[in-house]
Amino acid sequence: MEKKNEHADLRHGLSVPKAAEILGVCEQTIRNLYRQCELEGYTVGRKVLIFADSLVAYQTKHSNRPAVAPEPEPEPSYQPFVPRKRRGVPIYDRHCR
Repeated sequence: MEKKNEHADLRHGLSVPKAAEILGVCEQTIRNLYRQCELEGYTVGRKVLIFADSLVAYQTKHSNRPAVAPEPEPEPSYQPFVPRKRRGVPIYDRHCR
């Protein structure tokens, strides 16, 4: 029997040094962004932990390229049925007259 992870819904927190390494900035910058609410996280005592998904959101928000939109689906190769009109009466309705 597999043991179910009781804490699967918790967000993963990264230490300030690890978050700084990921973003390529100094630790003080991470702390400043946390205080300015640019990065989400929490404190345990004096230790600040930054949510991993918050780093991704910050990178996306401040990226010089917008997120790539999914490509639209190609048009179908067949032509949908559109009834033709002849003298104002659709062809498929002529048998009703």
